Amino acid sequence: MYSLKKETKTSKNWQCTNRKCYGKLTASFDGKVILHADTRHNHASDESKIHTHLLRQACKRKAEEEISERPRKIIIRDAEKIKTDKVSLSGVQSSRRAIWIQRRKAHPKLPSTREEAFIAASQMTTRDNALIEVDYERQIVGIFDTMAIQLTKDVEDFFGDGTFKSCPKQFHQIYTVITHANGSYVPLAFFLLPNKKEKNLRSYVPTLPKSF
Repeated sequence: MYSLKKETKTSKNWQCTNRKCYGKLTASFDGKVILHADTRHNHASDESKIHTHLLRQACKRKAEEEISERPRKIIIRDAEKIKTDKVSLSGVQSSRRAIWIQRRKAHPKLPSTREEAFIAASQMTTRDNALIEVDYERQIVGIFDTMAIQLTKDVEDFFGDGTFKSCPKQFHQIYTVITHANGSYVPLAFFLLPNKKEKNLRSYVPTLPKSF
């Protein structure tokens, strides 16, 4: 197995991943023509390393294409396409790390504190059909589906429910406001709340229909 050592305008130089090995080759820039090859490998072929590399590269591609898929499912699915008995445990762990690293390159770091969450939310005030509002005084983040609110603006009945288990660690509760229209329940807004006090909901949620 080779790794890229040097790249010019017309060619690419590759060298064996084993640093003590003499194996190397030079190919055209597009990789279609081998210009020079030195196959004096002084070690045995390591199939496990090759298949681990293939698995890791496949997982890196899927990490971007399927951002919401769990790493375990990506690894299992891609491992079925190659000889899984040739991939070591360390190879699986390496593929898992590659998925997380690739996703971190394409997506921002998750906030670790409530202050960081407020900053991130304030920078995402317009995203698709969502409107994100930050109430620093009451420590609340509101996420509104503006299209759904407009479509249901003549509806008079609204319902709300809170959950704690799936709430981000920087907050204590996610409160969802929904309505019933055209035979379906439509979510209108989500609120990230700093505590379980009912007064926060009474002062903030009732303004929802009037805001639009």
